[in-house]
Amino acid sequence: MTRNVTFGWINSSSSFSENNIPTEWIGKRNLKLGSRNDIDLIVLEGIDKYDKRYTDALENVGYTIVDATKNFHFFSNKYSALNRFGDYEKKCFLRWLVLEELYGNEPVIHYDGDIIFNEIPENLQKRFDKKTFVLQGCPAVASLHTHEWYDNYFRNLDLFINDIERYSSDAWDRRTGWEESWKNDWAGSRYRRIITSDQDLISHLIHVQDLPQESPATLIKDNQDLIFFENPLYFFSHNKEIAPFYYERKGLVDYFNNRKVAFWHLQGYFKEYLQRAYFWNYLLNRRIRIRNILEQSDQSYVRKIENSFLHWIGSPFTHRYSRLDLCRFFFETRDFHNVFNKQTFWLDPNNDDDLKKISYI
Repeated sequence: MTRNVTFGWINSSSSFSENNIPTEWIGKRNLKLGSRNDIDLIVLEGIDKYDKRYTDALENVGYTIVDATKNFHFFSNKYSALNRFGDYEKKCFLRWLVLEELYGNEPVIHYDGDIIFNEIPENLQKRFDKKTFVLQGCPAVASLHTHEWYDNYFRNLDLFINDIERYSSDAWDRRTGWEESWKNDWAGSRYRRIITSDQDLISHLIHVQDLPQESPATLIKDNQDLIFFENPLYFFSHNKEIAPFYYERKGLVDYFNNRKVAFWHLQGYFKEYLQRAYFWNYLLNRRIRIRNILEQSDQSYVRKIENSFLHWIGSPFTHRYSRLDLCRFFFETRDFHNVFNKQTFWLDPNNDDDLKKISYI
């Protein structure tokens, strides 16, 4: 049986964690969508900080809480060389070792805690059956149906920590042709010479074909009613064949061109983007383009606004909104019409001249 899993940890309190990663809110939303929310929440650290109210609430919406603190601490001590990358990245590197130790040969589909579902997990389970892949090089969504994936990842992780600089240098030398593997294999893209995250490592391994990876063409062909993207700021990058794009919400569910958005990934850059979009395009009702900070080279139509007095005074306010705040607003009160709009989005994905400006994919 395929298991749906996500990882969590708490550094301070349940309420702080829920504001940052709204696990309970996501569970309630899944129930509204018709899901059982049968998801294992694997806790790597801080399980003693999950207060009873929060634990009960998570279990009431379907989560099974799995205490993996001993598993994680064992690997954390063994792989202390990863400490140089900080606590968050270390946990991301090591979550796959914990996952294999807990589930062995049992197939799993992993979702980051900031994945907001439109297609319910049960349906994605059926769609991804027997398929092994990482979505566009980003392990926020990873369907693992063969143990070979773990074997190859573990082997390379050991090589990596044995000599981080040399392994990273060799990987950088093998980066040639990444544009093709980005497109054809969903290998993702990498811009740091030193591998610094599990995403960097996984992207490299898909690029050099050292991880099993289902053909994206097959996944797309088998799921033509869905649209997949790991970073909503680039929702169009792997979906240009269905352009011109238009966004709409039907009921609780979002669509581009009548294709259901499989899930939203509220990753850091998109969260930061929504914070500013909420403040300017909704709260103040100003129709201005919101800059994509990943496109630092873009000087054409957003820099004047970014340097304006109005943007400057708005900055202290925009970062007050947590993921939970953003989820409640964009999924309960309003929708994304003022985000994915050619007047306000950082570029017009239907404009070839705009697309030529993209420097980060």
